Amino acid sequence: MMEKILTILLLILFTFIGAPGIGYSQNFWQQTNGPSGGEILAMAINSDGYIFAGTVTAGIFRSTNKGKTWDQINNGLADIQILSLFIDGTGNLFTGTFNMGIYKSTDNGNNWINVFAPASNTHGFATNAAGNIFAGIYYGGIIRSTNNGNSWEYINNGLTNTFIYELAVNSKGHIFAGTYGGGMFRSTDNGGSWTQMNNGLSNLNVYSIAINDSGYLFAGTQGGIFRSSDNGNNWVGINNGLNYSFITTLAINPKGELFAGSYLDGLYHSTDNGNNWVLMNNQLLYVRIESLKILSNGDIYAGTDGLGLNISTDNGLNWTLIGVPNSSINSLAVDLSGNILAGSACGLFRSSDNGSNWNQFGIAGRYTNSVAVNSVGDIFAGSGSNLYRSSNNGIAWTQLSINLNYSTVNFIAINSNDWIYVGTFNGKVFRSTDNGSTWTNAYNGISCLYLYNITISENGSVFAGTDSGVFRSTDGGSSWIKKSNGLTNLEVLCLTTNSSGDVFAGTFYKKVFRSTDNGDNWIQTSNGITDLTVLSLTVNSNGQIFAGTDTAGIFRSTDNGNNWIQLNSSLTKYAVHSFAFNPDGYIFAGTNGGGVYRSINSTVGIKDGIQRTNSYNLQQNFPNPFNPSTTINYSLPNSGNVKLTVYNSIGSKVATIVDEYKPAGNYSIQFNGSNLASGIYLYRLESGNYSAARKFILMK
Repeated sequence: MMEKILTILLLILFTFIGAPGIGYSQNFWQQTNGPSGGEILAMAINSDGYIFAGTVTAGIFRSTNKGKTWDQINNGLADIQILSLFIDGTGNLFTGTFNMGIYKSTDNGNNWINVFAPASNTHGFATNAAGNIFAGIYYGGIIRSTNNGNSWEYINNGLTNTFIYELAVNSKGHIFAGTYGGGMFRSTDNGGSWTQMNNGLSNLNVYSIAINDSGYLFAGTQGGIFRSSDNGNNWVGINNGLNYSFITTLAINPKGELFAGSYLDGLYHSTDNGNNWVLMNNQLLYVRIESLKILSNGDIYAGTDGLGLNISTDNGLNWTLIGVPNSSINSLAVDLSGNILAGSACGLFRSSDNGSNWNQFGIAGRYTNSVAVNSVGDIFAGSGSNLYRSSNNGIAWTQLSINLNYSTVNFIAINSNDWIYVGTFNGKVFRSTDNGSTWTNAYNGISCLYLYNITISENGSVFAGTDSGVFRSTDGGSSWIKKSNGLTNLEVLCLTTNSSGDVFAGTFYKKVFRSTDNGDNWIQTSNGITDLTVLSLTVNSNGQIFAGTDTAGIFRSTDNGNNWIQLNSSLTKYAVHSFAFNPDGYIFAGTNGGGVYRSINSTVGIKDGIQRTNSYNLQQNFPNPFNPSTTINYSLPNSGNVKLTVYNSIGSKVATIVDEYKPAGNYSIQFNGSNLASGIYLYRLESGNYSAARKFILMK
């Protein structure tokens, strides 16, 4: 008997994991764990090891576990374009924004208050031994606070250039200000007056400053690195070994070694005060470095202009992407195995577990505009003016011989015969009927400046959305005819078709149009859509239409476009550029600055807005591991009493999530594990004669 009990407990333990719930949720979307990316202009790391990453499009992210998981912490921020981050001597966190001044947080970023309201680009912070805080404003000069950031005053006496990029304070309390166009300024009286210090500084665009323990000053400029050994009075260039001279950021490790991030050449390292530099880019997939931070143990964090955050634990010899879910997604596709493919500003990513994990593969680090998969599983990806093909699931890639006249691949479409159509930014279409080996011009009759989208209907008609309206080809692209009758806006950004042959067009300023006669005539069908600009369109197997907009998120129509309902629950990024469906009908949405979102439930189980299910099902939570919140989905084919309970690793119940009567349907529960310790937990669903359990991991 005891052996049987132990067996049951072990079965429970290794089948489930959970955390206390906060109640029933009707959320439609959940953010996947990536892909990683985005532009990280600012970083800060506090004494507890919390990492704060400031992004250009999504505000501030925080990690409490060295980048394994991230939380978005924007409560109170009216501007999410982050230019700088700073931690003062008491642990308070400050951020400088693009247009809304300075914000302060006293609780590790959970909440923010504005402490300097004038519209300003705040680029740099510094503090002295007395606790005075200095902030540099682009085209505003320098401000100072003597009361922990609660109030500020301008201190620009003698500052002949107010385009401030960087600030630093040496051990004497002297303040140095790097400017754009004015070189270096120094103050020896706590900011009361400033003196220009440019002797030998041949480039006056100073983006970064570093000071070592010997008092040497280092200035990273648009024209290389300069060093001063006499407190800024004189400067000498120290660029031996630098292949590219645009230096964006500087940092010094505990050994006094220098690291320099460049705009196009990655990271450089010097062990001799900058006399010689060595490139340190092994496994650093993106070479535009925007920010650097080095911990007391020597770990280096590098923020990039596109691939998020990277870490090196061996003094820069090797790098690991630790990610921030802040990427901009240009294109989504699904391969024959149901894996999700995402083309982003920093390359091609793939997820084999519906977004829980993403791996970069293929054309790593290259801006990927479009991705598509043919009927035999070959993957095609467009990057700049190049087109690539992989016939072995992304292990190896071939650059295809296609002359795009230096234009950019904007879109890839593949018809039922595996003919490939490539649309370019400058309004051209190219066609291949032999899997990309040879190409022919296929734009006869298209007259436009820009081509945005190509879609193919079930009858074989090919439609191109351009800045001059819609063009249609009924002969495989050999010739095209303009079909824009009824379109009141000709800037057609996206197209899609349904199984009945209806065509839908999303426009720049007139929402959505529909054609029921193969494009001959169009009528506007946008009732309920609140954004004028529609960036993406897709249709599921039930005929439901989804529209991604520029500023208002996602809308859905269940009546062929006549009426639309906003569908933004748990969607925090509202510019949606792409969609894809997996084989189970889950919809994935690619956003600008928020990575990929996924529907919590399958869309093909929805009809007229009602979820239906034919069987019990307890799904794996998402994300997993998590910190501190996660979502559990379950399905009930019959009404009845339902229990959803959480157990720890020794079989003790730690939470009852659900214990009530529920009607049949699909349910989504969000949990918060902030009151539990890190570890493996189990969650068990019981209803009628049904019982199932799963595990998940809380990782703080």
